[in-house]
Amino acid sequence: MFARPILISILWALAFLQHDGPATPRKSEPPAPPTDQSSEDEDESASYPSAEDVLRTILEAKPKNEPILPTNTPIGSTAARRLLPEGTPITRRAGRLIKDGEWWTYVFESNNPDEPEAPMKVLPSFYLEQMASRAESESTGTVFIISGFVTVYRGENFILVQMAMTRAGSGNFSP
Repeated sequence: MFARPILISILWALAFLQHDGPATPRKSEPPAPPTDQSSEDEDESASYPSAEDVLRTILEAKPKNEPILPTNTPIGSTAARRLLPEGTPITRRAGRLIKDGEWWTYVFESNNPDEPEAPMKVLPSFYLEQMASRAESESTGTVFIISGFVTVYRGENFILVQMAMTRAGSGNFSP
């Protein structure tokens, strides 16, 4: 019964001793003498680039993702092969899946035969498995529409398919 008030008193005393006694106003130190800030501002502005310079540098360093135009290049052609950078997105591109040795290769359809795009080997994935079984089961040359990302290995582009679907046939309306 008496231990609790004694414990509280001890805690108050310890708290009081840690704060150097009762609160007393401290004497403030005199303000520092004024300095020539204009010369410091000039030095700082000379060492830091302006916001416009930083923005220009960022925009120049940003990789430019150019759209990939569809093409109709045969696998063995010696078309000018432009190496796409790692991570370039391929979005909703039509083409055909062809077995080329041990690899499945995706040949893009083209609207511009003068600038054909090189076919890409397809990296193994669930989507490739589904596309390959469909391509093997149909003799008509199924047209797929794919999306994915380009990878680069030893100077060659590969595609990792992340979405694949077949283009609906036009039946008797095809030319």
